[in-house]
Amino acid sequence: MSSDDNNSTIKPSEESSNTVENSEQPSSSTSESKEMINIIVKTSKEREQFQLTNDASVKDLRQMVSERYKVEPHKICLIFSGKILKDGDTLENHSK
Repeated sequence: MSSDDNNSTIKPSEESSNTVENSEQPSSSTSESKEMINIIVKTSKEREQFQLTNDASVKDLRQMVSERYKVEPHKICLIFSGKILKDGDTLENHSK
């Protein structure tokens, strides 16, 4: 079992824990200096990549994860670098 397997679990009837990785990529398609961030959400069973702008909120990511995994947003716990992400924060706050 790798250390990645210990980072997150999904429990259908309880809170879901998802580990978030991030890799920024400049976007040349916008005139406003917004960058796209690729977010990799790891669960105990799989990885899924999401792409958002760097000014997107954690709440935006939580909603996308909720739709993808069909789990209510309030049951999802997003963790990045060992810290629980708060809905009011932007992804840019955590990308540095």
